[in-house]
Amino acid sequence: MFNIKLVLINSILIVYYLSIDAKPIDEQLGDSSFNGTNWVVLCAGSSGWFGAGYSIQANVYHAYQFIRSNGIPDDHIIVIHTDDIAYNSYNPTPGQIIHSPNGTDVYHGVPKDYTGDDVNGYTLLGVLRGDPSLTRRGKKVINSGPNDHIFVFYVSHGVGDIILLPEYIYGEELVTTLKDMHQNKRYAKLVFYLEACFSGSMFLNKLPTNINVYAVTAANSVEEGLECYYDEQRKIWLAGCFAYHWLHNSEHSDITKLSFDDQYKYIYHQTITQINITDGKVEQHPQQFGDLSIAKLPVSQFFGSKKSMATDNLNEQIVNDYNN
Repeated sequence: MFNIKLVLINSILIVYYLSIDAKPIDEQLGDSSFNGTNWVVLCAGSSGWFGAGYSIQANVYHAYQFIRSNGIPDDHIIVIHTDDIAYNSYNPTPGQIIHSPNGTDVYHGVPKDYTGDDVNGYTLLGVLRGDPSLTRRGKKVINSGPNDHIFVFYVSHGVGDIILLPEYIYGEELVTTLKDMHQNKRYAKLVFYLEACFSGSMFLNKLPTNINVYAVTAANSVEEGLECYYDEQRKIWLAGCFAYHWLHNSEHSDITKLSFDDQYKYIYHQTITQINITDGKVEQHPQQFGDLSIAKLPVSQFFGSKKSMATDNLNEQIVNDYNN
C-alpha cells in the first residue's frame, strides 16, 4: 500500500501520493511554421474514489474540457480513464465531477474511448504507436504524420522509474515508444506532461534531446507529488497540484502568446513547496527534459487556439522573478 502523509497548510489539507482534432494552418494563431494537425492523449491511470483515484480522473476531465474548448475535435482527442467516479456511490452529485472548491462540472461530454479494464499500459503505448490491433477493435489511436503536433497528459501513481496503469510502465519502455514514433515520423513535435510521484525518474538520463520531444514532470526523480483542495463533503482531494496549475495558467492567459517555458516557470513557482513535517522537509520540484527548444513555442500549437485573454499579471510576475 502507498504511504499517505497529510499536512495542514493555511487551512488547506494536502495529500502526498505516489505519485484528437485536426486544425489547419490558417486556423492556427500561433507560429506560422506549424502546418500540421493536433492530436491529444489524456490518460488517468488510477481508479476508485479514494487513494487519489478521484483527483487523478478529475485532472483528466478538466484537461479535456480545456482542450476541447480550444477547438480540437473529439476525433483527435483520446481519453483513457476507468470512469468509475462520476456515478460512484460516494459522489454527492451523481454524474458531476468538480476539480476545485465550488467548481463547475468537468465530466460532461468526456469521451469514453478507453474505460474499465481497457485502462492499462498496453492501451497507452498502443494508442501512441497507432497499434492496428486497437483499430481493428474500432478503437481510436493516434493516426498522426510527420507534420503533426502531439500533446500527452498522463497522471497517476508512480515509484522510481515506474508509472502505474494499473500495471507497470517502465521509463525505458515509454522512452523507447517515443523513439519509435520519431523514427516512424509520427510527429513533428511532441509535448508530454507527466504527473506522478517520482515522475522525473521516467525521463532522467533516458529521454534524448534530438527526437523533438519536450517533457515536463510534476516532481523530480526522488520526490512525491501533491494533491490539493480537500473537500469535506466528498472526503477526498479534488485536484493534483501540477494539473491544477497548468490548467489555471492556460485558462487565464493568452495561450497564443504563452510559451511552454513561461508555463513551466509558472508551474514551478506554484508547486514548489517546502513543508516541515515530523519526518523532515518535503519538497516538490517540477522538471523539464528533452528538446528544450520546443519550450519556446506557444502552448496553443499543442492545446489548440482560442480568443486571446488578458495575460494573468501573476504569471508575468512569476516569470520575471524566475528569470531573476
